[in-house]
Amino acid sequence: MSDRTFDLQVSGYTKGGYAFTLTFKDVSWTKLDESLLWINGQLTKADVSPGQPEAANGLTSNPGWPDTKICPIHKEEMTRHEKGKSHWWSHKVISEDGSETWCRGK
Repeated sequence: MSDRTFDLQVSGYTKGGYAFTLTFKDVSWTKLDESLLWINGQLTKADVSPGQPEAANGLTSNPGWPDTKICPIHKEEMTRHEKGKSHWWSHKVISEDGSETWCRGK
């Protein structure tokens, strides 16, 4: 068998809820096992998890999107909202005077 190559794509989610896709170019069939072990090791070090089927992760309308992610400012869980073709992530913030506002993590 000739040493033909192919491209390999791996998708999943970071611990913070961000979706990612990695593409590995020109992977050799003869070194496939070695390549997959290396990729698995790198993903384990980066603390990422594989994507889940729609029913397993609770997503109902938009498979591939995580349910939540973490606000980089407040370290609070954010929820994805959508209206029409727009979407955004936010969480509620209660100020010292008791009033409520929304943070988008920016």
